Amino acid sequence: MPVDPLWNSTTAMQLAAQRRPGALIRLGRQHHAWTLAVLADRIGCSPATVSRLERRTGIADLALVHRAARG
Repeated sequence: MPVDPLWNSTTAMQLAAQRRPGALIRLGRQHHAWTLAVLADRIGCSPATVSRLERRTGIADLALVHRAARG
């Protein structure tokens, strides 16, 4: 499976190095031009949950993050 060049970008690398998973979720969502509702539907949660995930620096529900990463 080809890797999206976004994840090799300077911005993505910096966010990963800074351990900012919420910002990485937002970056990916915006890259795909998805609304909070679209991503929420794709990963099976509410738009409010996606919004909370994007604002957090630490995320406890890694399964939800994994689903968001796969989009």
